[in-house]
Amino acid sequence: MTLFIRQKIREDFLSAEIGITGCNFAVAETGSVCLVTNEGNARMCTTLPKTHIAVMGMERIAPTFAEVDVLITMLARSAVGARLTGYNTWLTGPREAGHVDGPEEFHLVIVDNGRSEVLASEFRDVLRCIRCGACMNTCPAYRHIGGHG
Repeated sequence: MTLFIRQKIREDFLSAEIGITGCNFAVAETGSVCLVTNEGNARMCTTLPKTHIAVMGMERIAPTFAEVDVLITMLARSAVGARLTGYNTWLTGPREAGHVDGPEEFHLVIVDNGRSEVLASEFRDVLRCIRCGACMNTCPAYRHIGGHG
């Protein structure tokens, strides 16, 4: 079944004009974005289509690679119990002249959607969530609803 799905998805990626992804983290000093996955599908979505559009919340921006390195390590350990996930894809803009890999165009959409207001409030800590899922291990509602209890 996974082989069939992989082949079908590959056909879709090869014929796509635009690839749209989220973004786990971004680095302010370079404009780089990082996509963290275990399947590798994000890499196909970012490199095969002519245009890649990444969408992210403004809270995902870290100043330097050093800060993102800490966040990626925390994400992998908390989410899958590993030092790193299977695929960490780093992208910095469209492909350079003479290169064959990567999109011809790259667009980064940074979403505020009320985050600036939250950042200025007593609830600012909610923006520190890296969506690793570790909190679900201790959440009584998740255990009850998710059937893991």
